Amino acid sequence: MRDETSPIGTPSSVTGRLFRVAAVVGIVWVIGCSDAFNPSFLRMWETPGAEGTSVFTGVSLPSGHIPILFINDARIADNIFRYVIQQADTPSEDTIQEIIRLNPQLTHDTVETILKAIIADQAVDLQQIEHLPPRVRIRVNVTNVDGGVQQLEFVEGLRLARQEDSVAGTPSSGELPLELQQRTATKLIPQCELGQIAIDRIDVFVPTILRVIHRQFDTITGVLIDEVCASFLLPEFDSLALDSGLNANETFDQIHNLDPRFFSPAWPNPQCGGVVVIHLTGDLQLPFRPAPSDCKPVVNPPSDGFVPAYVDLDTVTQMRIPGRYRLQLSVLTH
Repeated sequence: MRDETSPIGTPSSVTGRLFRVAAVVGIVWVIGCSDAFNPSFLRMWETPGAEGTSVFTGVSLPSGHIPILFINDARIADNIFRYVIQQADTPSEDTIQEIIRLNPQLTHDTVETILKAIIADQAVDLQQIEHLPPRVRIRVNVTNVDGGVQQLEFVEGLRLARQEDSVAGTPSSGELPLELQQRTATKLIPQCELGQIAIDRIDVFVPTILRVIHRQFDTITGVLIDEVCASFLLPEFDSLALDSGLNANETFDQIHNLDPRFFSPAWPNPQCGGVVVIHLTGDLQLPFRPAPSDCKPVVNPPSDGFVPAYVDLDTVTQMRIPGRYRLQLSVLTH
């Protein structure tokens, strides 16, 4: 099995390329959606190579292999990105380089100017940064025709994290958590003779501390007395779950993260000559609310007083962490 770890490529206009792609690709099988030939697929193709061979950005179609590609088009919500960036006094060079890696059309000066404006709490259009994907880890089980199973792991997205210490008021050393030190892997190419390719689990990295708040009520009157910090959840990967639908004991919908209408966990009998595309869209979202005094960051507190936090008994809000996503598992053949 070959391991390709370079980025898939950056989005570009598909104008003028559609007919070239249509001439190269014979069939596109898409599970769980109906948007065949959408730009997210087309952007992976380059002009047909010699003798009509099709060439992906950084990946050719090798004989006897089935490329599996992971495209992370999810996005970090603007308020989360601003909050994490504002925890620092100056823009991090590591963060600047990560943003440029994912947005090579941007210059160092442009990114640094945007981050400085955020730190100064100035209004800035974050749509200038076209791609702000959260760090995502997807584990895929590949079953061979002989019954053997191997697990492949894809990791891609912005290495972004802040571990401010709200209790002691001491910022972290700035080192990335161990979970973010994994190398980026967006392309893996197992050999043919596969029985099934199936998604095992999907984890999205939450890049900041989450406060869990406990509300204290008067035992007689039921009046809210106080709110205190119950615990702190450090930056870590959080597993996505399928939407739960209506709970029999509740009148509201307990939303999870992946809509089952768009979640296609497996593709049986992939054939040589095909390319498997795992495409993730959606938004990394966290609840923000005013924090009790023992929850507020002592270093660089937010000007509006809102921090990533939820009330410990608010299970619906907790289930919606870390946002909503759509996963498409597609197979392109030619």
